[in-house]
Amino acid sequence: MSKLLLVVFSLLTSSSAMASEQVKLVKAHHVAERSRTLVMKNGYLFAGRTGTQSEAASFVEVFAPATHEMVASIRLNHGVKKIESIDSCDLMVSNSQGYSIINTCDSSFNNVKTYSFGIGFVPHHGTHDGQGRFVFTEPNAGLRVYAGRNQTQKLGKHISMTVSMDFWNDNIWISNYRDLTVLNPRTGSTSTVSNDDGIYGFKYTKQINLSNGQSKIIATARDDQKIVVVDPTTLKIEQVVNVKSEPEGITTYGNCAVVASSSDKTILFVDVMQQPAKIIEVWDASAAGDMLKMPSEIAVDAESQQVFLRSAYPCLTCSQTQSSIFAVTNSDSKIERCL
Repeated sequence: MSKLLLVVFSLLTSSSAMASEQVKLVKAHHVAERSRTLVMKNGYLFAGRTGTQSEAASFVEVFAPATHEMVASIRLNHGVKKIESIDSCDLMVSNSQGYSIINTCDSSFNNVKTYSFGIGFVPHHGTHDGQGRFVFTEPNAGLRVYAGRNQTQKLGKHISMTVSMDFWNDNIWISNYRDLTVLNPRTGSTSTVSNDDGIYGFKYTKQINLSNGQSKIIATARDDQKIVVVDPTTLKIEQVVNVKSEPEGITTYGNCAVVASSSDKTILFVDVMQQPAKIIEVWDASAAGDMLKMPSEIAVDAESQQVFLRSAYPCLTCSQTQSSIFAVTNSDSKIERCL
């Protein structure tokens, strides 16, 4: 680590010493880093790293949450735009060139299968379909599914302004700014979540399985400064939580949605079991400074009660990186209320 980073890390540690939140640097990436990926899986933290001018390959880096030590670096022959869990063991890592399946139950992390799209395909956003296949949007070509051997099959109509795609509750949920569209990957049919209040700026979605046996879909509407709770059966927005910042990345912890606000570096714990849903804790990660510029991805390690935040803010003219991973804990926290 350079002297500059050591000085910055020392300042961060000392400045947060009097606060209940402890903000610690896990990894400072290259100033040109653009991968925002961050996922907890089977006791490890996975983060993508894209190639640079000096190193063309891309990697998935694996960290031990307790020590923040990087325990593995998985080399890929395609970039890393998204990392998502597709079953109890496997992660799917994808970008516009192809996708890989990493078996995280194999602690060597050498069990990796890669599929290349070949020339002529330009996936914009994608996700899995619950059957190990890759479904994606392609500009002006609609929704398609990769069928192997550089072949794709049309699955549905084109959806404009797509922001993200994720597989929840047996369907693919597509955020496209003004709407949440639900795609049935078996039939190709689509439905739209009722949005009578005109909520806009949808960013990410996440399924939360509550202790009462119900499942809900949580969505962040960054531009409208709202977090919404959707019933996946009726496709209606049941609850809306207004926030004072820009909610973006989202994960879950028990009955709580845990949301990263990119504008002010806060972490929101939203108890979805309450009626109405309520923010029960707010953590402040602003001590990370500009090294954590507009954090957009979030992950929680339940065992250590650490929250990990990631930013990817490429700046080739900057002397200090703005693309980093930080760990946040709170000695005064009572997030066990989420369980």
